[in-house]
Amino acid sequence: MMASPEKHTPFFNLIDAVNSGECPVCYRVSLRARQFFESLLYQNVNNLELRAELRANGGFCHAHAHELGTYNDGLAVAVMHLELLEASERNHGRISTPRLRPRRGLFKRGRREPAPAGCPVCRVAEEQAANTISLVQQYGEDTEFVTAYHQSAGLCLPHYERYLNRNRKPSQAVINHQRQRLAELIARTRSFIDSENATSHNAPTLSREERLVWKQILGQYYGKAGCSPCTPTS
Repeated sequence: MMASPEKHTPFFNLIDAVNSGECPVCYRVSLRARQFFESLLYQNVNNLELRAELRANGGFCHAHAHELGTYNDGLAVAVMHLELLEASERNHGRISTPRLRPRRGLFKRGRREPAPAGCPVCRVAEEQAANTISLVQQYGEDTEFVTAYHQSAGLCLPHYERYLNRNRKPSQAVINHQRQRLAELIARTRSFIDSENATSHNAPTLSREERLVWKQILGQYYGKAGCSPCTPTS
């Protein structure tokens, strides 16, 4: 193994994510989205910058709008959406198409450019996904990371693809574990299909957990709900 980079809080957050039983990127993205919503509802409902971003983008994406609804804060939903509804009324019932804007972080004449167009939760989730994948790259040969990763669920396929696309020399330990996990999932999927074959005299008898393999298929192939982009980016 190569010498490991110095370890700070991000590394230990990564280890916690690896030990979560989920794709570590999905875990960190889900946690970041939850933190965003909690901060929004408890402190930032009347944040003028965020409200301006929502107006410019026509609100949240479908998935994150319904996730917002799970917090059951009706007043916050109403306050944030009244001006969106009024804008729709002025637009004869249509929702405004988000404008493409410069990326945040660039400066012109001492002023920060506005955030990129799109759902604000998607934006922070994407930033978290990119950061976590970068950490997997950075610590891919670290002994402590590899030991934890070999006991983990591994990356979901969308985030694994992003990891490969971003890394010309991916960790062989990561690759080997991903191949093993995928082969195991394929074997369990075949076994489940065989168990459902009513005409077979040798259909395997599966446990309740084994019969829930279809849930693992969805999580592995698509990633956790709301945690993977519709179009993978490098």
